[in-house]
Amino acid sequence: MRLWIPFLLLWAGGAVFGEPPRGIELLGTFGAMRGGGDEGSEGSGAVYGGAATLPFTSRWAVDVQALTSPLSSRPDFRLRRVLLSPGLQYRRGNDRAYWFLAFGPGWQRDRTRGMYQVLDTTGGSRTVPIESTQSGVTLHWRTGSVFQPVRRLLVRGEFLWANRHVLPNLGVAVSLGIRLGR
Repeated sequence: MRLWIPFLLLWAGGAVFGEPPRGIELLGTFGAMRGGGDEGSEGSGAVYGGAATLPFTSRWAVDVQALTSPLSSRPDFRLRRVLLSPGLQYRRGNDRAYWFLAFGPGWQRDRTRGMYQVLDTTGGSRTVPIESTQSGVTLHWRTGSVFQPVRRLLVRGEFLWANRHVLPNLGVAVSLGIRLGR
């Protein structure tokens, strides 16, 4: 075990002081998200989508991520949330491993379908269907690490935060992808 310590220190030093890759990265993403709203949690669910990272200097890139999640799938209430999160990404590491922090404005779209009970003037109740779509600007940030276990294959783990309402959307995700170019 003691023989591995110098190798791990050298690898960590290379990751901290090396230069991140300059190639475009394409990733498929899956994970879990808790959706926030003005009145509390909107629900939790699986999240999936994709991302593209386009470097423009050795430490900076544009990272565009699109995610969708069915936050509620009850028969009487369904909510699907879509997040589009282009961001400025700061990266530190080398082409084998680096950590990142991405932030910027984004967009959120919610599609709600459901049924609810209303009282009518005769004292009875009836079921009324609802369907609405809302969208608006978000502020977001994400942080995580990217590893390249074999040539061109990438594994990215991240924590994401996007805020449009009082409570933010919070999630964790893992991405698998490829690096084009060097």
